Amino acid sequence: MRCSWLPSLLPGRVQPIRTVDDPAQLIDMLYAACFVVISYLVGPRASEILHLQAGCVQRRGDGNADDAITVIVGAIFKRQAEYHGRPHEWVAPPPAVQAISVLEALSAGHRAQAVRNELWLRRRQISGATEWQQVCPGYLQITSVMRIRGLLQRFVSWLGLPHHQGKVWRLSTHQGRKTFARFAALRDGSALFALAQHLGHRERAITDHGYAGTDYRLNQEIESEILEQSVAAWEHMLAAPGLVTRRCRD
Repeated sequence: MRCSWLPSLLPGRVQPIRTVDDPAQLIDMLYAACFVVISYLVGPRASEILHLQAGCVQRRGDGNADDAITVIVGAIFKRQAEYHGRPHEWVAPPPAVQAISVLEALSAGHRAQAVRNELWLRRRQISGATEWQQVCPGYLQITSVMRIRGLLQRFVSWLGLPHHQGKVWRLSTHQGRKTFARFAALRDGSALFALAQHLGHRERAITDHGYAGTDYRLNQEIESEILEQSVAAWEHMLAAPGLVTRRCRD
C-alpha cells in the first residue's frame, strides 16, 4: 500500500514517507527516543518508566516560581509486594518533561480506546505501530521490557551510532539509570544521600555499591575529575592575555 509523498522533518535530514511502514517506523523510534531521554536524564528503572501515566508531570513548591521544581510522579515496583508499587517522585529536567508530552500525544488514542491512563499502551505481538489508526485492532497492553530492548537496538541502527572500541554500541534498558547515577555522583560526591532518595533506594549503600561504585573507587574518580578541572582552569588562567602582560612587566 502506498500513500502520497510526505516529508519527515528530522534533525539534519529530510526523509520521505512513501508507505504505511514508514510512519510506523518513525513512531517506534519516537518511543525509543523518549525512553532513552527519560532513562538517561531522570534515572528510573525500565519498569518504572513503562508504568508512567498521563499527567505524571507535576510542579512542587510553595507557590514561588523560583523555588518550584518539576517532578515525574510514578511508582517503584522492585521489591514491592503491592501490585501498584510504592509511590515515588523524580525531579525532571525540561527534556524529560518534553519526552512525557510526546508520549502523551502518541498514546492519546490508545488510552481513550482502552480507558486507561498508561503512556506505553501498545498492541502486543505486532510489528509496526497502530497509533496513526483511529481504532487500534487488537488488545492493548503496557509495553514489555523485552520489547523495549529490541526497540532500543533498532534505534541504535536507525541513528547510525558510531562504533565504540571497534564494536557496535548497544543500548540497554538499565544503561541510562547507571549512567545518570555515576554522572551525578561524580559531579558531587557529597550528594549520594540525595541521589539515593531520587533513585528510590531505601539504603544509601545500594547507591554506593550498585550504581555509583564503591566509596574508594568513587573517591578516586571524583579526585581525578577535580584534578582535571583544576588543571584546565589553571591553563586557561595562565593563557589569559592580561596575565601574560602583567607577568612580562613584573
